[in-house]
Amino acid sequence: MSITVSIESSDLTRAIRQLERAKDKRLEKVRSVIFISTLNIETTAKDIVPIITGRLKGSIHSSWTNDRLTGNVSTNVIYASSVERRKPYMKPAADIELRRFEMQMKQALR
Repeated sequence: MSITVSIESSDLTRAIRQLERAKDKRLEKVRSVIFISTLNIETTAKDIVPIITGRLKGSIHSSWTNDRLTGNVSTNVIYASSVERRKPYMKPAADIELRRFEMQMKQALR
């Protein structure tokens, strides 16, 4: 024997829709924080990277994956890691942004 109970309520349906919209808004806020923080890291890295020819600075760029939930700042210049070891620019840029990112993410998840 099987018993099925179904409860239909416009109030419940409305509440579920509101929760879904709140989730969507929260997700968009998280994406926005990641987007802005990624750009901030790129900008800071470009500001502090040592410049001889400008090629390394010009190669620093941002990209996003995982439906804009992952931000990447990178360069394709072969000698970038050698410069990073002698005069760090990527790690300090990320460290500078970290505190702001954490605060903004906490606000986005409220």
